[in-house]
Order: sequence, then structure tokens, then C-alpha cells
Amino acid sequence: MRKIITASLIVAIFSGFAFAGPVNMKVINKDAKVAMHVDMEKVRASDLGKLVMAEAENIEKPAEFLEFEKAIGGQLLQQTDGITVYGSTPEMDDAVALVKGRFDNSKIENYLKTIPAQGEEYTNSKVYARVEGKDIPAVGLMNKLAIIGDSTAYVQKAIDVVNAGSGVGSSDKFSVLKSLDQNTLFAVECDDASVFSSAAGEGPQPAKMVKKLSAVGSEKDGNFALNVNLETFDDKQAKQVQQSIQMMMMFMTMGQEQPDPELMTLVQSIKVNSAGSKVAIDFEYPSEKLFNLFKDGNPLKTNMPQPQSQGN
Repeated sequence: MRKIITASLIVAIFSGFAFAGPVNMKVINKDAKVAMHVDMEKVRASDLGKLVMAEAENIEKPAEFLEFEKAIGGQLLQQTDGITVYGSTPEMDDAVALVKGRFDNSKIENYLKTIPAQGEEYTNSKVYARVEGKDIPAVGLMNKLAIIGDSTAYVQKAIDVVNAGSGVGSSDKFSVLKSLDQNTLFAVECDDASVFSSAAGEGPQPAKMVKKLSAVGSEKDGNFALNVNLETFDDKQAKQVQQSIQMMMMFMTMGQEQPDPELMTLVQSIKVNSAGSKVAIDFEYPSEKLFNLFKDGNPLKTNMPQPQSQGN
């Protein structure tokens, strides 16, 4: 799973990810518990997106990434339309990334052969798998679509879903992803947060109290907005989660003799409310100011309390 996330982040930083326009729910497996979508056309047109993309051009790219761009004969930024990622297991080791673009599959095949990777026909596709001694994911190539996974079996299963159009579709799953508005840049939805709770350790941490969550990022009139919605198991847990988040916000502005006024304003713009078993976190801030605050590093990092080790 880590290799898939790493590959997806590389694509995200240097090319953008997601299928342009509405999410194609038919390509997301019905078994998925987590799914991510970014509308790259809107990201590129947004104020925040333009700033991030311009900054990404100045980032030193990994040698493997440069080799890949050379092999496909152009910038991945210009050839990729997007990527959708989904997975279902607690470790997310079955996650797959569906990368859609205007690339030439034959050039990608030639590149994979130089790694080397071994390819085999599968339905109307070609699936390349890692060979001994090479730590690379499996890659399935369809028409203008590449599917990346940790194993050939995961990639083949994703190909079956795409070919049959048998994904989530009109089921009740991922209701947030299905109802994104025209200002949405990206969205992440977890239909079953148990995939994360296993990493929370022992005790009643907020992460173990959440059974569903979603996050939607959008931009309108030069302001970036992030709306996070959490669903807990009962009203009491919702209050506990709300209080934990508010305490974290308080720590964000502590630890400095002279707190950054811009950071103070940013934290104060975060609103946390609970109603019943649900918690809503709403945040809105000018895109350019947000970019400038974070471009040289995470201004919250030095202010956040370090986790304390627990005795046995």
C-alpha cells in the first residue's frame, strides 16, 4: 500500500490526479471502504491550484520520475487527466490507483520492459508485474487508462470492474462523492472508518470513535474551503471528538513566544460543531494567504504537542 500511495502522491504533485468532471462511481469497486477523487481541471483553474502547480515545477523530481517522463516523450503533467484511488482492507494493501490520461501505452510498455517487468494479456488489457529483485507495483494498461496496484490480482480485479461497469454505481455508498458541486477541487470519503481505527492503538482515542468520515475541498471567489464531516457511534463520542479537535486547535497557537498573527487568524477561522452523533469541521481562508503560510513548511508542526508514550 505504501508504494501505491507514494506513486499516487508523485502523480498528484507533478501531474494532478482524478478523473475530470463528476466521479465515475462505476469504476470504484463495491467492496471499497475508502475512495479519493480530485477534479484536476478545477484544481488547475483555481488560485490555490495555480500556486501549488507553479511551486511543484521548482521541486526536484525523483530520478525515476524523470526517466519515466523521458520514456513517454513528454511531461506527465500534460499527459495525465487524473487518478482515482480506492481500497478496502484495514492496511489498505489492496488499494489501486486508476490513472487516466492521454499517454501512449506502447511507450509505457517499453519503459516497463526496461525495469524489467513481465507482461501478460488479460481480457482487453496488458498487465505488467514486478520481477524478482525489483520493488515495483503491478501495472495494468487499458485504453488511456493505467491501473496500479500492489499485486497482479488486485489490478486484474480492478480491470474487471472497469470493463463491466460494475462498481459502486447508484448504491448507497460514497454519497458525498456522488454529490460534489461545481466548486469542488477534491474529495475523500471513508464509508467505513474501521480501516483507520486499527492504527489508533489502545484506548478511547478520537480515531476509534469515528465510523464514517468525508472531506471536501473547494474554492470560490479566491477562498479555499475545507469541510470535514465525521460520524461517531453516539452523541457522547461526538462531544468527545469535538473537544479533542478544539484542544488540538488551542495547541496549534501555543509554544511560540510571538505567535504568527497569520497562523492565529487561520486557526480562528476553523469552526467545529457537533449535532447528535455527527461532528462538522468547517474552514475557509484566502487561497493565496494559505499557500504563502504553508509553502516554506508546516507552521503548525512546532506548535503541536508531541504524543506521549504510554506505559504497559
